[in-house]
Amino acid sequence: VTGAGPQTFDKATGVKVQKFITDSALMPLQQEFKKGLMQFFGETEEVQSEEQMMEFLFIEDGIIPIPSHQPAPCAEGLTFTYQQYEIAPYASGMPSFTLPLEVVEPYLTAEAKALLL
Repeated sequence: VTGAGPQTFDKATGVKVQKFITDSALMPLQQEFKKGLMQFFGETEEVQSEEQMMEFLFIEDGIIPIPSHQPAPCAEGLTFTYQQYEIAPYASGMPSFTLPLEVVEPYLTAEAKALLL
């Protein structure tokens, strides 16, 4: 799949938001990423446990990466979507989950804070 993923612009300035969360968010958000992915895969019944999910995913060293495309803001928080083959087989589709703003707030970039808070 090609493309740039979701594009978010500041309505007041017309400037595109380049980055929503900091690179330092990767490790602190691991448990939240796991919960979000368990919810996604649980709906499709592809995995039954966190251990099974971690074996199922195409990841290294047990670390779930931040998706290559920027998350999309929504009423519930930020929606993270992985591209096909990014962390799972093509048949799994594009794994997606939403993290509440209060969970990601400590890891938002300055430009994201200005837009979302």
